[in-house]
Order: sequence, then C-alpha cells, then structure tokens
Amino acid sequence: MSEEQPFYATADLNTAIYDPRTALQLAQTVLGDDIAFYGELAREVGGHVLEVGCGTGRVAIELARDGYDVTGVDV
Repeated sequence: MSEEQPFYATADLNTAIYDPRTALQLAQTVLGDDIAFYGELAREVGGHVLEVGCGTGRVAIELARDGYDVTGVDV
C-alpha cells in the first residue's frame, strides 16, 4: 500500500497552479495571512528584504508593491 503524495510532489504541478494550490493549503492551516505577517516584519526592520526560497514570488511581489526593495532567490 502506497502513501498518497502531498500536492507539491505530484508530476502535474506547474507554476500556473502552484500559487492557488499553496494558497488553499495555507487557508486550511492556522498560519493566517502570511503576507501581512511578512509585511509587518519588513516594517519593523525597514530597508531591504531578502526572500530565500521565493518560488513564484507570491510574497515578494506583494512586498515590492508595498514599496520595499525586495530580492528573491530560488533554484
């Protein structure tokens, strides 16, 4: 009997569906609004933001829209 793979480990995953599926996963957890959380951290420290593992840029884009100088790195 094989275990069901998590949604991010499936072969059909692509960037067009990654953010919506991730947003759905986050909505089903107790994390709340992660973009607001990272925005608050950016306000507290000011200056530049480095997002390591930025993926498709879902968070980085929103922080940049809020006026932060954002650098995102990923594979």
